[in-house]
Amino acid sequence: MYTYTEYSSGLGFAPLKLAEISVKSSNMIGKKFKWEGFDIVPSGCLLEQIVDFSQPMGFAYERSTQYFKDFHTHDRLMLIFPRGSSVMEVRTRNPHNKYTVDYESVLTVPKDLVHDDEGMSSIYDTTAFFPSQEMIDAAAKKLGLSQEHLQRLSSECLKVPRIPLVESIFQAYFFERVVLNKNKNEYDQEATQLLGRRLLEEVLMSTFFPEKERSLHADSQTSDDPNESVSVRALRFIEANLFEPMELEDIAKTAHASVSTLLRKFKIDVGVTPYTYIKNRRLEEALRLLKTGQHPVGDVALLVGYENFGAFSDAFKEKFGDVPSSVKLSY
Repeated sequence: MYTYTEYSSGLGFAPLKLAEISVKSSNMIGKKFKWEGFDIVPSGCLLEQIVDFSQPMGFAYERSTQYFKDFHTHDRLMLIFPRGSSVMEVRTRNPHNKYTVDYESVLTVPKDLVHDDEGMSSIYDTTAFFPSQEMIDAAAKKLGLSQEHLQRLSSECLKVPRIPLVESIFQAYFFERVVLNKNKNEYDQEATQLLGRRLLEEVLMSTFFPEKERSLHADSQTSDDPNESVSVRALRFIEANLFEPMELEDIAKTAHASVSTLLRKFKIDVGVTPYTYIKNRRLEEALRLLKTGQHPVGDVALLVGYENFGAFSDAFKEKFGDVPSSVKLSY
């Protein structure tokens, strides 16, 4: 049973139980979402959530606006991975420290360390991993971590740069666990277990072994699957950078293909061009935001990547049949 304790800002605290949950995803447009897994919920307007502790690598993905969770603890080590333009702050109580985490970094938070979390960007879009103690022990043995390393891991927050290999494994996990699951309501548990182990190992490597020493511990595996399709690589990159400026050349480079090959294979596999896919996904996210009532229409346009409000309004009407200002609140 995965549990955590929620601390109030005052003197008291109340123990809470977070039940072991099968996949719980709030990803249907137009549905009113509620936070799952919290007796005392975070503040903010939830847009999407998946919480799953059915595997040794516990997993929590949350996307919301105005996110804040007061002082609390977890009973497992936590690895924090903000996505895209999301930025968050983690503040610890004893000792008093503050850590700013974004897409370029990873933060480990020891179990039982009192801390709060706050989204500092307009959209809080963050994944947290919670490896079991058995998983940590196996990784430590494989990597040859010392008792000093383990003591630091269990007693202090450790912020490290998110090197390309770690980012690649994270995106592969997220794509399999979240993006594909939205459509087929299932995921490859064997693949995610393998990716979870590799992710933990590479984060620990980045934390305790500097780049100049990595060759002493790294294996010969690479993050790219030679059997992975161009479309899967492209989709992973698009979803990770959905609200950022993207050029076809950038997507093609990430997908290890020419622009012409990307366009041809993407259209065959996905049914639309990359441009149309990006446009539709941004408009879907805009609809979610508008239903929260938390942001003016103009701000929503900017949040999902539209610099021209007129273009946003026209595209929204074309897809949904009405102008953005007509959207009724559902939250």
